[in-house]
Amino acid sequence: MPARHVVHVDDSGVVTFDEVLHQLASLRADPNFSPDFDEIVDMSGASDVRLGYDEFKRMDLLDPFPETSKQAIVIPTNPAVYGVTRMYHLIQNEDPTIKIFRTEQEAREWVKNPG
Repeated sequence: MPARHVVHVDDSGVVTFDEVLHQLASLRADPNFSPDFDEIVDMSGASDVRLGYDEFKRMDLLDPFPETSKQAIVIPTNPAVYGVTRMYHLIQNEDPTIKIFRTEQEAREWVKNPG
């Protein structure tokens, strides 16, 4: 079985919509990026996420990943970051291709599993 390609994003400090837009634009511009990749977003260094419903909906329009790509989000302990991320997951109708994990190892295991 071929190895799954994974984009790894580290968010730290205060995560803003402008920062996320920059990340999405960078992915789209990267010649090595393929929409077939999966994504791990490590938010273990984030102290706050300043995104709301409107920003999450706009992100959907700009997201270079198809609905079939897996997105693992790592949030070890920060309750505020977890809450905003959980809101994102709810807005996505608890899409089964999006999961929230406490450790990066758990996220990697889930992403590499083809099922």
